[in-house]
Amino acid sequence: MDFYTFVDGKPWAGRTNEAGVFHALNKAQLRGYGDACGLVFSENAQPGNGFVGAIFIGAITAKECSITAASGRRMGIDARVELTANGTLEYRESGQLEDGRYAFRVPPSAPYQFRRLAR
Repeated sequence: MDFYTFVDGKPWAGRTNEAGVFHALNKAQLRGYGDACGLVFSENAQPGNGFVGAIFIGAITAKECSITAASGRRMGIDARVELTANGTLEYRESGQLEDGRYAFRVPPSAPYQFRRLAR
């Protein structure tokens, strides 16, 4: 899984509820984190064997992934994505500056949890 951020996010800010707004988005409008920061997913357990935790996990640490932020500062990226046995997708990501301060934490506490509403 690759990570991207907007080159210029202003035209897209506050528009997530507009149907189809991101259909016009193209790769030239995005800045990728690069190959060293891509998440590789591994299977953690077979479905149906009674395992309750994550089935698939992708993670990267700040020691493995370092990028130059739009501000020009270097920061390491910690990210984790899990698909759980009940079908919930959990996501968290943070950027830590060289002096140890957080540039961002998404979300600031427990991971986001996305649940499928219908098949």
